Amino acid sequence: MILVLNLNMAIDKTAYVEKFNKGEIHRFKSALTMPGGKGVNVARALKTLKAPVEIMGFSGGFAGDWIERELGAEGLKPCLIKKLKGESRICYSVVEKSGCSTDFNEDGPAVEKKGASDFLRAYERKLASANMVSVSGRSVRGLPSGFYRALAKKAAFKKIPFFADLNGFPLMEILAGRPAGVKINNYEFEHTFKMPFSPSSMKKIFLKYKTEGMEFMIVTNRHMPFYCMSKEGFFEVLPPKLSSFKTPVGAGDSFMAALLKCRLDGRNIKDTLVFCAAAAACDCETLGAGIISMQGIKKYTPYVKIKENKI
Repeated sequence: MILVLNLNMAIDKTAYVEKFNKGEIHRFKSALTMPGGKGVNVARALKTLKAPVEIMGFSGGFAGDWIERELGAEGLKPCLIKKLKGESRICYSVVEKSGCSTDFNEDGPAVEKKGASDFLRAYERKLASANMVSVSGRSVRGLPSGFYRALAKKAAFKKIPFFADLNGFPLMEILAGRPAGVKINNYEFEHTFKMPFSPSSMKKIFLKYKTEGMEFMIVTNRHMPFYCMSKEGFFEVLPPKLSSFKTPVGAGDSFMAALLKCRLDGRNIKDTLVFCAAAAACDCETLGAGIISMQGIKKYTPYVKIKENKI
């Protein structure tokens, strides 16, 4: 089972309009409303890929109850720790016909006292049946220092691979907990490590943590080539050109889901990177985040270009 952590659960509402004009009233027939957060999107895509998956996070109020019910309806087996000081957040995306998305994301309430310790106890119980762990998305206010490190270290102690798709101080804490893999974009790389992104700076970071068990680091850049530094080599991947396009929102989460699925199946790094790029491209064809299909992935797989480089 893949245990996906989405600490800051959300209700995602996505509206599709011809053009978003600042200061005007926009009317539309309906909005797509789904449980959200990057980890939820990852779990949703994993379900499509027929990977066994469960999800954990914090929730609160009536919004939290709705999220839990809808996650269950999607078959994602939620374990939500109801320790937020208020209602779980709501995030809004207004997607234009051109594909441009304007997002309004709430931070959400803080965690209640002892919420972090309650979560870690439940997390340890879940680790008993987990083959790997993944954490994605925005942090929750009120978590104590060392919380993310504890998540990674508890998994490492049980020899369960831990993967991360986040940045800033949560990622730095996780790096101290010996993760197996990290996926971030080039802006997040620069924000986290305080240096311009380049293949050489990526190599510097990877080699630092490789000695502590890191198997790979992936740095993406939207539709541009992305890079993977791993024990199997250094790779540059050119994503395929899209045959149709709705929005890039969620593409990185489907990428992460494909990555986890390939690691679960034991696929080699080249096949994994091609599959990930095709899954991200497939997500761009849909309005909802983490919504992909095997047919769409197969369509794009032949057009992913990959080459091995030396630094």
